[in-house]
Amino acid sequence: MAKDSGSIRFTGIWNSYAYILVFGLIYFEWSFSALVAQQIPGMITVASILCLISPLLLLVRRVEFDKGSLIIFFFIAALILLNCLRDGDFSNNLLLFTVILAGFFISVFFSPSEFARVFGNVVLFLAVVSLPIFALSILMPGLIDKLPLLASGYMDQAGAQVHSAFFAIGITHSLVSRNCGIAWEPGALSILVCVALFLAFLFPRKRNTLRIILLVITELTTLSTMGIAVMGAILLVMLSRGKSVKKSVVVVVAAIALLLASAFGLLDYILNILFSKLEGLISGSQTLSVSTQDRLNAVIYPLSAFVEAPVFGVGYEKFLDINIDQCNGVATNTFANWLALMGSIYGVPCILFYLRAVYKGLKRCHTNWLVGAIVIGASVLMLSTEDLMRISLVYVIVFYGSKGLIKQFVPTVSRISKNGTPRKMIKAS
Repeated sequence: MAKDSGSIRFTGIWNSYAYILVFGLIYFEWSFSALVAQQIPGMITVASILCLISPLLLLVRRVEFDKGSLIIFFFIAALILLNCLRDGDFSNNLLLFTVILAGFFISVFFSPSEFARVFGNVVLFLAVVSLPIFALSILMPGLIDKLPLLASGYMDQAGAQVHSAFFAIGITHSLVSRNCGIAWEPGALSILVCVALFLAFLFPRKRNTLRIILLVITELTTLSTMGIAVMGAILLVMLSRGKSVKKSVVVVVAAIALLLASAFGLLDYILNILFSKLEGLISGSQTLSVSTQDRLNAVIYPLSAFVEAPVFGVGYEKFLDINIDQCNGVATNTFANWLALMGSIYGVPCILFYLRAVYKGLKRCHTNWLVGAIVIGASVLMLSTEDLMRISLVYVIVFYGSKGLIKQFVPTVSRISKNGTPRKMIKAS
């Protein structure tokens, strides 16, 4: 184990632990088994996450805590405590605190490159496993039906069944065939893949071309509108840079993806889904699709709640009521949810630091402003279509974005000479 830019470079047994940590967090925070099938109670999830991150305490003397990140963490922790006292909702606030703590710990002990390595490999593994399970669900559903049953009536389809392959789920007898992988729905898997794809570009490694091809294919099988749009933005960034990832590679990946989509008849289906979701808005008709209306409600009602309580938010109890009663249980805009839950003092820093982290990543690419704007827009879209408020990955990004804040924004001070003239300009530390 070695120190790397203020964080830990994991080797040996600690490398194995890093993979267990990242996979465990994905399983408890993203999996269909844990969230939808509800095989794991909330308090077990909290205890499991705390156990997963606790070994990092053994390394606390080997890292240097960033002052800005530390201040932000304790500030958020205090807000959650006050929110808990106000609401009386201990369990939800505890889970929120736990995932934020996990995100903070990872940002402290993992350098961005180290996190990219471990997270990227875990997601690549999950993506590769998901593809044959998805294919068998379509081609040989009888085989998937022999796996343990997790749920029936998936996506409001009476005959649809969800079966567990542990690292992925197989959905049979469904009218719509989409790849969920390990996640609670295709859109969630899509986000994991998009993040891994962007990290593969920021921190390229050996066999990066094959990695990108597999991730692109997996993204296509999710049939996620958001995912395909974000993937397109990432590929655009790759084209704009052309150093670590050659332009020819991107062209080959895109060609293979389109050929596969055409061969399996997915291309027409993808286009149909993409345009049907936007049809109501483009045509200006009075009637919107259910999906479109849900997306709009996920923005309108949480933001309305934020306007009612702009400083401290409405709290968990009222937020859950809004989600169920007005958003049909799908308040999927993370930015709006941050603001509604605990107001501007919580939501604004989370939003700004998330965007700052994306911006810092783009600076590594040395890309132009137009492409940068597209990627920032894509990153906003990614958090606008799923509720990731209790996902540690998001807070890893937030805390990476808060690093170096004090060094950057604390004003310079001047040492004054005896005669009153400035002698030397230094930055306060």
